[in-house]
This record gives sequence, structure tokens and C-alpha cells, in this order.
Amino acid sequence: GLGFGPSSLALLATRGVDDAARLGGLCGARPETFRGLAGFGDLIAAVVDDGRPELAFGRALLKVDLREALRQAGGAHVEGASLARRAARFAERRRVEVPLLRALADILEGRLTPADALPRLLDAAC
Repeated sequence: GLGFGPSSLALLATRGVDDAARLGGLCGARPETFRGLAGFGDLIAAVVDDGRPELAFGRALLKVDLREALRQAGGAHVEGASLARRAARFAERRRVEVPLLRALADILEGRLTPADALPRLLDAAC
């Protein structure tokens, strides 16, 4: 919805899997889990299937508030909306950096706009 090209989407996808692997490691998960079907596999499925509720939610979040975005996602459970804030707090308590997750939590809590998130993530990638 922000007009990202393939390079920006690749950055976000890679950052997301990296954040998940780091967070999963805190819980005893093996890093290779996130490089396989449970990580990149699920992420690719979410991106290529235009009917996924996560995509509808993300597009709606660019235009409306959180509650309305969830409604526009068709009433489907969008796990990232409820999980992002808790996971970001968990990582913060453990002093583990998860830039994408932190940005998503900040967007959901109204402290960051989606348009302002990319520059922040690009800085974190350097």
C-alpha cells in the first residue's frame, strides 16, 4: 500500500524472519525453523495470496484506525495485531533487538505511521 518495490519488500521480509528467529531463540526454538516452511514458507504464502487477511489488514491500517482495519480484514483473526505488542515487550525485557516487530507494535499503538516505519527500518538494517 505504500508503493514498496521488490527490494523494500525483500528487506522487510528478511528483517521479519530475522526478528522472529531472534525472538524464537529466546524461547528455545532452532534458527533453521525460521529459514524453512514455518518461517519464509509461511511469509511467502502470505505475500503471494492476495486474499490473505493479513494483507487486507495491512492495507486498511494505512487508511483507518486499528479497530476499523481489523473489521475490514473480514473479521479474520490477524495474529500479528495481537501478538506484535506482547512480543515486542518480551524482546525489550530480554534486551533483544527486533526492529520490525518494534515498528509494528509502535504503529499499532499509534506512535508511528506506516510511512515513517521504513526509514527507521532502513537505519536498523545498517
